[in-house]
Amino acid sequence: MTTKPQVLVAGIDFSNQGSKALSGALELAAQRETSELHVVHVASPYEDGVRLEVPPGTEHAERVDGRLIPVQEAANFTQDWVDDWLRAYAHQHGDQLPCAVKIHLVVGDPAEEIRRVAIDTGADFICVASHGRKGLRRVLLGSVAESIVRDAPCNVIVVREKEVPDIEAAYTPEEQKLYDAAHERHLGERHTYHYYDRNTMTAHTKPGSIVGSA
Repeated sequence: MTTKPQVLVAGIDFSNQGSKALSGALELAAQRETSELHVVHVASPYEDGVRLEVPPGTEHAERVDGRLIPVQEAANFTQDWVDDWLRAYAHQHGDQLPCAVKIHLVVGDPAEEIRRVAIDTGADFICVASHGRKGLRRVLLGSVAESIVRDAPCNVIVVREKEVPDIEAAYTPEEQKLYDAAHERHLGERHTYHYYDRNTMTAHTKPGSIVGSA
């Protein structure tokens, strides 16, 4: 029995945190045969065009950020941003991607439009980030992710930043030195152990390509 290659959808908002949805989707694609990854950005609609909200420091952000621009200009910017991101990702993973990638610029409500792309493409998984650009109303923040999870036509993976809690030190620096000395006398010379995951070298070796058009 053959398994149908999976189809993935990832929502992005041009932020570093939002792009974790794209990373998560590619990692998922590397684990199982995937036919396509559809990358979706949802622009804000206005009567005379659309508006993109781009983080400061993003290359060529001044071309589009906060301005009303034609849909085609927004689509070109989205394509350029995703292409650059994918090239950087591929460079870190053997200069290849695990599947073909298609880029979509759509206009409307983020949750509704991402769901619509998932339905149109027959997606098996939607990947979104739990937090995007703080302070902006249309990015992939918690409420949008929750809405997608609630009404999605398929499984949803919500990618979030790993938070490391502050842990109070058990010892003062002086106490730690005394503890280390006693521990070393008890155990003798310390050893370093190296563990190699047998899957590490093959995790990103599946052939793939970058398809930079919707």
